[in-house]
Amino acid sequence: MYNVADPIIGFLQNFPLYENWYWEEAAIVKKALPIGIDNFEKMISQGYYYIDKTLFIQELLDLKGEVNLFTRPRRFGKTLNLSMLRYFFEDTGDAKKTEENKSLFRGLKIMQQGE
Repeated sequence: MYNVADPIIGFLQNFPLYENWYWEEAAIVKKALPIGIDNFEKMISQGYYYIDKTLFIQELLDLKGEVNLFTRPRRFGKTLNLSMLRYFFEDTGDAKKTEENKSLFRGLKIMQQGE
């Protein structure tokens, strides 16, 4: 049986934007863009399109700065990066919630870096 989507998928795989598409019941569905979303947990758990910037955490740890200043123009992800840092480092005192925070980073680049 001929599947109409086969030539389309082959065509789309040649472009870098293909990464933000995924299969859902034999149809191509585009993930939602996170317009106005500044909460890391919400972005990951609700399946928004996310460019993995978690290696920023390792960069901060490697620099060992006593004070860090984050200067970026408006709408460049300052609040989202701080939210990401919060979920990565926060010990909530509740083992279940701390494990949920850790699970947000599964499959992201920071988890491949080890200790």
